[in-house]
Amino acid sequence: RANPCCRRPASRRLAARQVCAENLTTSLWIGILSFLMVDFAARAGCILGIPEFLMGLTVLAAGTSVPDALSSVLVARNGQGNMAVCNVLGSNVFNILLGLGLPWLIAASMAGEPYVAGGGDVMEPLLILFGYLVMFIVIVAAFGWRLTPGMGYLLLFLQLCYTGWNVGKHADCPWGKCIPDDVTARLSEIFQAASSAN
Repeated sequence: RANPCCRRPASRRLAARQVCAENLTTSLWIGILSFLMVDFAARAGCILGIPEFLMGLTVLAAGTSVPDALSSVLVARNGQGNMAVCNVLGSNVFNILLGLGLPWLIAASMAGEPYVAGGGDVMEPLLILFGYLVMFIVIVAAFGWRLTPGMGYLLLFLQLCYTGWNVGKHADCPWGKCIPDDVTARLSEIFQAASSAN
């Protein structure tokens, strides 16, 4: 049976207004809570001695991805697997293009000069992100373009590996660096050589 909102123009206009109001309210609350989360994470990292780089790659990345994960879970449970995948991919494109582009535009406009984005510190995460994108395509193709529990476990394992790598590289363990400096230096050289070749 067709949805009544699809049949009556008046109902469609009312539904459109309601959806716009709900989206604006949701965006406002997400903005407020995101600001508070970033502020609390920065203060906690300062108190605990955790580098901002590590807080951004782990705590803030996980915190800002929770709404995307919940919405993907909800639509996947409704049998809309394509929408779940497109939500994740679309939100990442949105985060990279608008989530980085708009703040950098504002910062550069206010300062009157280009904004320094971390230099070489950003190159390694960017290459890891590109590698994970290629791996994601390979994994989905290997599973026959179907979302299965096995693929979910594999993706969760890769997320744990990524988080463990960042924590091990940037955090200090009781016995010293979790990942030796010579290992990270050698990997950084490989990443820089690969970026220079491209």
